[in-house]
Amino acid sequence: MSKRSIRLILYVILGFQAVMLIYLNLTQLSLHLGHDTTVYLFQTITSWQQKKLLLDNWMYQTTFGIDSPVPLATLIYGIVKDVFVAYGLANVILTGIFAFLLWKLIGRFELSVETKLVILNLSLGLHFGGYYMVFNSLDYGSVMFIDCGAYIVKTIITFLVMISSIDLLKGKANKVMLGITAALVLVSGISSGYWILVTAVVPIIIWRIGYDAMSKSFKAFKEDKTLIFNVVLAVISVFGQFLMVVCFDHPTIDSAMKMVKLQDFWSNLGSVLMGYMEVSGALCPADRQLLSFDGIAMLILFIVAILALFSFIFVMRDKESLADKSVQVMMAVVIENFFLFTVCSAKWGSLIYEVRYLIILYLMSLIALGIFFEKKMYKIYNKEALALLASAGIIISSVNSFCVYMRSSDIPGVERCHDLIDVIDSTDAKIVYNFGKVMLVDCREMRVLDTDHVYKLVVDAGMGHMVYHFGDTTYLDDPAEYSGPVLFIYNDSETEDIPEHIFEDSTEIYSTDDGYHVLYLDHNIDDFYSEYIM
Repeated sequence: MSKRSIRLILYVILGFQAVMLIYLNLTQLSLHLGHDTTVYLFQTITSWQQKKLLLDNWMYQTTFGIDSPVPLATLIYGIVKDVFVAYGLANVILTGIFAFLLWKLIGRFELSVETKLVILNLSLGLHFGGYYMVFNSLDYGSVMFIDCGAYIVKTIITFLVMISSIDLLKGKANKVMLGITAALVLVSGISSGYWILVTAVVPIIIWRIGYDAMSKSFKAFKEDKTLIFNVVLAVISVFGQFLMVVCFDHPTIDSAMKMVKLQDFWSNLGSVLMGYMEVSGALCPADRQLLSFDGIAMLILFIVAILALFSFIFVMRDKESLADKSVQVMMAVVIENFFLFTVCSAKWGSLIYEVRYLIILYLMSLIALGIFFEKKMYKIYNKEALALLASAGIIISSVNSFCVYMRSSDIPGVERCHDLIDVIDSTDAKIVYNFGKVMLVDCREMRVLDTDHVYKLVVDAGMGHMVYHFGDTTYLDDPAEYSGPVLFIYNDSETEDIPEHIFEDSTEIYSTDDGYHVLYLDHNIDDFYSEYIM
């Protein structure tokens, strides 16, 4: 098969993936309303209502969300008035920017068009690996291209830092790109704290300091434009963090990360490897038959992941590859990130390292894989045959991820929420209290589906019942602000935990066969002062 035919096939696959991502974003988002996704959707709605990005009466968690699809989605929402279409379009636009910048980045390496297309196609895969947790999917595809897309802007900023650094090293930097990079680093510093600083900027600073130190001349430091630029970015990022903590009184979760305990070092290292396998879609938390469609797709991604990890070793040992300034920047980022995640714990109670933190490592491993194929594999095997084999693997993986996502839609849950909203609309209540963990996702979904009422989640906090907040409004938390009628929704499974006076003061107006009940109270719950039901 000719080189032209292979390229055509890879372009067709790229087009297929683009159409698939557009379709999923514009038609399926309303059926995949997981925990984190609803945070970003509700923030989009509230941002437009308040006409601001830093919201009043809002409980932020790990980020202000400014370095996410929220700002763009807010603008689109103001036009189309449909948050699912707005956020889906924002995801599509940012995915296009991601693909464009990734193409620019891999263009800095000495790779053929076929290899670059394989890397791009692999990078745009959803990589669900036969498993999608609708309650709260934090897999690669969900935090990058569909659902909340929480890490795509951060990844775009990392690409800009790397491209700018490579171009400065090669003496062909674009001033406009340098300015855009600096501005976005500031935005990310304000929104998410140290993330870009420690994962993209600091690695390049450390590498350039070590490189310049070998010259034994201070002049090398003064003339190193890459070092100077990244030091400026570091100052900008710290200034953004300063604004976040001092001006907005919002320390980020990254500043609370701790060094791993000595006795946990090997398990933490193993969790990083497991996290890499999960981000690549090579393995998933559920059992899958090897010869099933899911199993075959996962096996393909497993082979890619292993080859990509091996490629890092090849690149580090290959003097010709290491002589390339682009490779030097890439390896600086990879080595520092690996070291950081090895000594810092970010499992947050899980056995597997947080997938989203390993996205850059995964993407860089795909570039390393491309280098390995260019330098080694193409000299042994037929280039077109390998590209064709990769094409088949990408198609199987993409189709599998599409099927996994489609079959995991929470249609019953969304329909239940719509039924409950119909009941809520028939009353004069303004506040709707949802009780217990069973209502956790339903409450968040209803906030997005119904903007005419105020939804609050009440959970058992051990010493009492508490209003639970995670990226949502604190409006009307104080019962003194509202004394009118309210609704109380609960499930049979948590009846014993509900204070008796709630039943005594209420009237049941709706119930379902699967144990959901709606109670009507003609006055607000008086004991919510200080956020507790006594």
